[in-house]
Amino acid sequence: MVGAALSTGCVNYTARLEGNAHAAGRTTEIYTGGIYPVQAVLPKSVKGEVLRVYVEGDGHAWATARQPSTDPTPHENLVANLAANDPGGAVYLARPCQFVSNEHCNPKTWTDQRFSPQVIASMSSALDAVKLRYTVTRMELVGYSGGGAVALLLAAKRDDVVSVQTLAGNIAVTAWTQLQGLTQLSGSLDPVSYVDKLRTIPQRHLVGDQDSVVPRAVSSAYLSKLGSTQCVEIATVHANHHDGWRAAWADYSRRPTSCVK
Repeated sequence: MVGAALSTGCVNYTARLEGNAHAAGRTTEIYTGGIYPVQAVLPKSVKGEVLRVYVEGDGHAWATARQPSTDPTPHENLVANLAANDPGGAVYLARPCQFVSNEHCNPKTWTDQRFSPQVIASMSSALDAVKLRYTVTRMELVGYSGGGAVALLLAAKRDDVVSVQTLAGNIAVTAWTQLQGLTQLSGSLDPVSYVDKLRTIPQRHLVGDQDSVVPRAVSSAYLSKLGSTQCVEIATVHANHHDGWRAAWADYSRRPTSCVK
């Protein structure tokens, strides 16, 4: 279901997203099939039989180290720009309550419960909507930062995701909280709980060599739980958590993912 009259959180960032989308010949829509609204930016058409969907990171989830933000809308358009510049025509999905809000949105949605079953269900509902729009049956998910965990959780719960790629992806949530000395995300799911399904899905995880927010140890923890690594590639690129990803992705975005026989 598409909604157009929900209240927006941070008007200037929303207006910038919409302006950039329209300038690039893309359209914006809000999906409300789940309990949380999901902002999307859509291409006019897509090439090929597999739809590529970019999943936003955690955005501006925290105002300070201890104080959650009142609006998780990302302040940078990194992921939206990657999607807009994808030559195949790709969809951008923000995370629930970014750019748009409703009565269910609250700070727990983008902090402790950022990977909750309700969040994943809302994202999955948005995927259903874009599949219908473009009449495709298969998808590739590309997740940045916390969007990497979302992409893997979606892949674990669906049967139409044929590959996953992550950029600076938080793909082992519990291990990440332990590495950073944080309390466990109460109410959130962890991709490592779904390794039986995920180990058969081709995937590539790009790790920044200067990333202290999601260091390589997170991917190593994910691999250790996965067991079999025949379908998984971990690649180190020159980047920190925020910078260097445009160049890194330009190098890897056209490389196919596959399972090693």
